[in-house]
Amino acid sequence: MTVTETGVITPETYAEVVAYGWEVYRRTQQIPWPVAGGGEVMKAQSRLWHLVEPYASGRKFYGADFAAIQRATGDLIAAVKRYCGDAYAEFASGQDGSVAA
Repeated sequence: MTVTETGVITPETYAEVVAYGWEVYRRTQQIPWPVAGGGEVMKAQSRLWHLVEPYASGRKFYGADFAAIQRATGDLIAAVKRYCGDAYAEFASGQDGSVAA
């Protein structure tokens, strides 16, 4: 994984794509649920979960759509930013410095 000076985390290997997607999903479970837009956050969260969970749990080892996982991860972070605010999006993405690269 690479981390820029501004804290942007970029997964580079397939394992990192899956691990980062799972970490973002897990972190969004810890933020307060928004009153407005909660359904949009839930849809983005559900989409990412369905794409990444079989690989994060070890039930599957091949065949992941890594481009879809990366898009879903970005979409979830964007939904959190839109409906929950910048601070929660930074937390969910690990850009707040709480994730070791």
